[in-house]
Formats: sequence, structure tokens, C-alpha cells
Amino acid sequence: LWDTDNQCAGALEVFNGYLYAGTWNSDTGGEIWRTPDGTTWTQVNTDGFGDGDNDAIASFAVFNGYLYGGTMHDSTGGQVWRCSDVSGCDDNSDWIQVVSDGFGSTDNYGAYALIASDNELYCATRNDETGGEVWRSSTGDSGDWEQVDPDGFGDSNNYGPYWNNSVAAGSLYIGTWNGANGGEVWQ
Repeated sequence: LWDTDNQCAGALEVFNGYLYAGTWNSDTGGEIWRTPDGTTWTQVNTDGFGDGDNDAIASFAVFNGYLYGGTMHDSTGGQVWRCSDVSGCDDNSDWIQVVSDGFGSTDNYGAYALIASDNELYCATRNDETGGEVWRSSTGDSGDWEQVDPDGFGDSNNYGPYWNNSVAAGSLYIGTWNGANGGEVWQ
């Protein structure tokens, strides 16, 4: 996406007639790009939302008329940002931060997965110290999030999901990344 520092496009989501792509850019911060046709791309956020340590846009989800994006931030913890279909999501001023500082733990350095399921928005974090956490909100608003699992589902080696591709909706399923005991699937 026209920046050689974008190491990958790790998150994709369709919202309001556009395809959105989130990048990993540890130089200037993760970027969000969108296209109406797969050919013409426009960046719609400031790199890292103005913080170069927001290395990646790790996940996306659509919930209650908003597009949510989760970041990876090694020093203060992952963040969750959103924009509405009313604002258009077409520049940085449309994005509002709804979660900061890894839900209160700098060890939650990545908001690795976002998914809407059963009228709730879920965020699964990456946490290599105490194990990944799963947070839930009925509104997606700032201050309306609660943790719904024990850290790492009781095993600190369950670091978190393997990005957004290891979560599924309906009955919520989360696959874990566990290098010590092997990956697990939780419902």
C-alpha cells in the first residue's frame, strides 16, 4: 500500500461499501487504507493514530453502525478505535479511541481480534505474561467493557488468539496461540 514500511496487511474488513485494510508498520505506525473498487486506495488514518508505537492495525469488526480497529502497542498496551458510517471513516478526525492502554494492563499489548457475536462486541488480547484476555461490550463505547474470561483461560501460555482469523461468531469461538502446550479452542 505505497509504503515500503508496511510489512503486511494483517486485517481486512468490508464496511459501508468499502474494503478496509490495516497494516503493520513498526516504523511510523499502523495504517488504515480503504478502497471502493479494489484498485483505488486512500489512507484514512494518520499513521498509528498519531502514535508511531501503535505498530499495527491488528483487527477489525463491524458493530452497531461502527467500524472498529484494534492496535498493537508494545509499551502502553493495545487500543481500540472506531468510526461511524455517518462520519464516513475517511480521515483521522473520524476515528475515536474507545479503549486505551490494553484495558488497563500494558501486558495486553495487542487487540489481536475483534468480533461481533450475539449483540456484543468482543476483543481478544495478546498477553505473553498472564495469558490473553477476552473483553466484551454491549455498546462498544469507552468505559463499557468487561473481562469475560480468566487470563489465558486459566493457562498463561495461551497468549491470545492468532489474530482475527482464529475467532468465529455464532456461539463465540476463540482459538489460542500456545507454544508450550499446543493451541486450544474455547467456546
